Amino acid sequence: MGMSRRDVLKAGTLAAFSAGLPLVGIRAAAGSRLPAPRAAAELPVDLFRGLDGLTMAMFSGCLNTRFRIRPFRRSRVGVTLVAVEDRGSRPGGECFGLIFRGGRPHRPLAQDTYAIEHPVLGAFALFVVPMTSDGSGNYYEAVINRLAA
Repeated sequence: MGMSRRDVLKAGTLAAFSAGLPLVGIRAAAGSRLPAPRAAAELPVDLFRGLDGLTMAMFSGCLNTRFRIRPFRRSRVGVTLVAVEDRGSRPGGECFGLIFRGGRPHRPLAQDTYAIEHPVLGAFALFVVPMTSDGSGNYYEAVINRLAA
């Protein structure tokens, strides 16, 4: 006799939960002592929640300050937040772009999701896109788009 749809859903849910639970628990117990992740899927879940409370005004207050981007197989890259651009915020939501400058001129970061660290704003994950480069550094952009609920 075959499995019912309910049995398949139960088994799949249990398998997914079991697969993710140990990884999250190990990261939480180890804290920052873990090696740098190799892919965005390996970033701790808390980093994705860390961005929830950060607003455009908070980033604007950190203009011209240093952030650290944590690449997956390289040492941290220091960048400076050079612009916070409103991208058409709506009531109850906001959309803005962050422009960073810095890093190694001849080794730009690839478009990817990275752990970002700042002494005031804390640690959070952002999808970072390389824009352009000049002789002394690279420019990167991250867009935050919060829709009204």
